[in-house]
Amino acid sequence: MPERLPPTWRAATAAGLLLVVFALSYRLGTPALFDDPNDAQYAEVAREMWEGGDWINPRLNYVVFLNKPPLLYWLIAGSYALFGVSEWAARLPGTLTALATLFLLYRLGRELFDPLAGLLAAAVYAGMPSTLIEARFIRPDSLLT
Repeated sequence: MPERLPPTWRAATAAGLLLVVFALSYRLGTPALFDDPNDAQYAEVAREMWEGGDWINPRLNYVVFLNKPPLLYWLIAGSYALFGVSEWAARLPGTLTALATLFLLYRLGRELFDPLAGLLAAAVYAGMPSTLIEARFIRPDSLLT
């Protein structure tokens, strides 16, 4: 089994990766194609967490909100701290999670089989419509992948 991809495959991989990054991040700050009612709710919990400085007890409308694990809120609040409060900053952790999953799938396929298998696994994941949709929604589901 080859240890590295041929040069033509490496160029195609780089082009595909750029295409995936573009597709996941294009107009990230605009409303999602399918509006999820929980987007605003989770973004508001993170905003209140960042604003109030209480990183332990998530709050919605300043009332304790313990419906979901706090990792998503922490990531969004950190994004708010770095980039300011915006829809783009709220959706950034989901996009980065999708890219990290893509990379981990490539590495797993490469370790278990060969670089081509890793590349194909990542391509299948990137080509699924649900990947694009999950990357743009604000919800903890993609973090559990």
